[in-house]
Amino acid sequence: MKQITLKGPQTHLTYDPYRSYTVEYGIALVYAVKLIGENETGRRTLITEVEQGGRIPAMYHETEEFGTWLFMLAGLDEVTLIEHNELPEETVFNFANRIKLSFSNLEDFADEIIERVNMRLITEEGYIYAASEEQKATYEKSLSVILRLFKKKSALAAKAYSSGNLLYDTLALLCHHEGIHIASIDDIREACGRRFTIEDISRVSHFIYRDLLLEENWFKADAGPLIVYAEEDGHPMLCLPKGVGKYVLYDHESGEVVRVTAEVARTVRPQAHMIYRPFENKSISIKDLISFGLKSVRRSDVFNMLLFALFGTLIGLLLPYLNEKIFDSYIPLGDQSTLVQVSFLMLAFSLGNLAFTVVKNLAIFRSSNAMEIGVQNAVFDRLYNMPISFYNNYESADLAIRALGISAIFKLISEVAMTTLLSAIFSLLYLFRMFKYAKKLAWIGILLILINMAITMIFGLLQIKLEKKMTEGNSKLSSLMYQILNGIAKIRIAGVENRALLQYLEPYVEIKKVHIKNERLSNLASNVNLFLGVVFTSVFYYMMIAKDLGISFGEFIGFTSAFGAFSAAMISVVSAFLQVNNAIPIYERVKPLLETPQEYDENAVITGKLEGKIEVNNLSFRYSEEGHMVLNDINFVINPGEYVGIVGSSGSGKSTLLKILLGFEKPTIGKVYYDDKDIDNLDKRELRKRLGVVLQEGQLIVGSIYENITITGGDISKERVMEVIEAVGLKDDIAEMPMGLHTVVAEGAGTISGGQRQRILIARSIVNNPNIIYFDEATSALDNVNQALVCESLEKLNTTRVVIAHRLSTVLNCDRILVLEDGRIIESGNYEELMALDGRFAELARRQIA
Repeated sequence: MKQITLKGPQTHLTYDPYRSYTVEYGIALVYAVKLIGENETGRRTLITEVEQGGRIPAMYHETEEFGTWLFMLAGLDEVTLIEHNELPEETVFNFANRIKLSFSNLEDFADEIIERVNMRLITEEGYIYAASEEQKATYEKSLSVILRLFKKKSALAAKAYSSGNLLYDTLALLCHHEGIHIASIDDIREACGRRFTIEDISRVSHFIYRDLLLEENWFKADAGPLIVYAEEDGHPMLCLPKGVGKYVLYDHESGEVVRVTAEVARTVRPQAHMIYRPFENKSISIKDLISFGLKSVRRSDVFNMLLFALFGTLIGLLLPYLNEKIFDSYIPLGDQSTLVQVSFLMLAFSLGNLAFTVVKNLAIFRSSNAMEIGVQNAVFDRLYNMPISFYNNYESADLAIRALGISAIFKLISEVAMTTLLSAIFSLLYLFRMFKYAKKLAWIGILLILINMAITMIFGLLQIKLEKKMTEGNSKLSSLMYQILNGIAKIRIAGVENRALLQYLEPYVEIKKVHIKNERLSNLASNVNLFLGVVFTSVFYYMMIAKDLGISFGEFIGFTSAFGAFSAAMISVVSAFLQVNNAIPIYERVKPLLETPQEYDENAVITGKLEGKIEVNNLSFRYSEEGHMVLNDINFVINPGEYVGIVGSSGSGKSTLLKILLGFEKPTIGKVYYDDKDIDNLDKRELRKRLGVVLQEGQLIVGSIYENITITGGDISKERVMEVIEAVGLKDDIAEMPMGLHTVVAEGAGTISGGQRQRILIARSIVNNPNIIYFDEATSALDNVNQALVCESLEKLNTTRVVIAHRLSTVLNCDRILVLEDGRIIESGNYEELMALDGRFAELARRQIA
């Protein structure tokens, strides 16, 4: 420590950002100044005055945009300061609260100070600055009007955003191009601070993104719109597809738009990001679903489908005409040379039709994949944003099958419905040709086709009923198999493998019976259709021989060719209708996922830094309208930094109360407040991001111990991870593991003990330095030594801590203990007070001591 005395005009500059100062005597003036030379500063801006006993953090911050800024300390008359060689976080946050400065991360403190100073300077120079800027803007606008006469502005540049953050502006342009909602820059800064990543933007804006690794010649394929990064300095750029195998690159920094070639691709880093559209936050109807999928289809593919389907139909029309000429002219005349020429002509047309079909099918395939990928990603995004109560209604495997069912729906819509629709529309040309040959025979043909369609429809509807049973049965069977595999260890311990197999075989056999019945019906339908084909041909030949139709044999052959093509198209329409109907039971299963409102509200308030105050006001809760009240008239306030324990016997409502505090359940009556803000008005996902939580049934992910601890924040340093590992008593355990922090945790955490699992979960909850921590039986699997170590670490934290526990030794040192009984708070106080009260808490304590 060092004493500094400042009199009159004397000042002190805070060159060392890791120091702090205590005002021992007098009043200290804290200025923010810009360093413009060695020991030379620019204009002073007063930040605040600090009285005797107050603490001041040092500030020294270098920025590319605003230069180097630091604090200048001076006295009102005379001031004595004590300089400390440390800068506690508490000093920074207390100083920020004093000057009403809000930020999420400690690193943002200096940026917020500099921004406030610059805003104040702008205000002070208001009229002069505004006039100057207006004159400048008018001049530039005049130049741009003249420039537009000679140069056409890029459409991308015309829509460009200008927030001052290059990543946000580039991403906002992509979102505008794709019709994706993006949160305002103010909301993102409120939630994430001044420094944020693409992950932060996507989380706050509620859209989907994924990492990509660009391969060689990536620009020759169509991977959709991409965010790429310049090889030289890593600044973000926008890549948009322009036709098959073509990309354009837009650089927001320079405003340039260039075609991506091999040379341009070399200036881009291999890491990139792709953005996907989410569903709107509303109930999604089948119309909305199809409309959403069709937005992913390119116009060029639609044009190719229509054009080449028309070409295929026109080629098909030539066959009846050529058959007519062959049988009426070339064969009777024995014109072999013309027959050979016609044969080659038909071969050429067939090859051409094959080429047209390939191009058409490629367009359909691209459209199908684009729709399926877009919709399936949106479905999974919606699945992850469902309220917790939604997941309680379905088993995991069943829910996964329901979500994946969307792919089957779009496969049917795209590959079946689109192809058939095109064929049906253009097949009317065959019908026109039939009537041109023989009207009477055409009407009979239509009648026969309607009979065939009706029979096919009947068989199809019968099959749909059977396939609906199979779909539901297979889903339940998959769920049962998942449960059996998940509990295989328990099954083997109990020695009931045969009983588990029998339980699986019973529904399996029932499904197989339905499957066999469906196959038999399908074979019968195929045989009936073959029989009808023979009957129809016989009818036509009878009409040709017995009735005077006034057509030649060649025209009759041409008619039957046109009839065959038209009949096949109409039957395919019925088949397509039936196959689309097969999607109805699949849609019915996906429907709850699409119609249930998501947890987040786009109008919800983005949560900034939490102070740590929690208030529960007149809270009552029941799980169903008919059920009894699990919680009854709960009221309490937890102040920032307070250490509170919640205890009670099993079934008293402790875990239910935690679910409500986390926003997993909504109170039947009453309200929950964080920092005096109603939880119903907050973005719950952002709120939970700022909480440290260990649930009673918390699980680890499949991955390394390091990944399990840092999963809640990707920018956590290894030093911080080592700190929390030591705090929760994992240091020695990890040191004994062959791969240390990178030891892989298998599914079900079978490679580690229950105590180690709990300590990893505790480390995960505190690694981000949250201002509120919730523990629900977080130390139940720990031995006394490790429990004492975790409790000691908890006591040292300067955050709000809420601990739910059965073991009363966990809450011995809590500032306050709430005792729950039958959903009510019956006692409240610290350990000594409750023991002296000799009530329910004392009774529980005596049982555990005994």
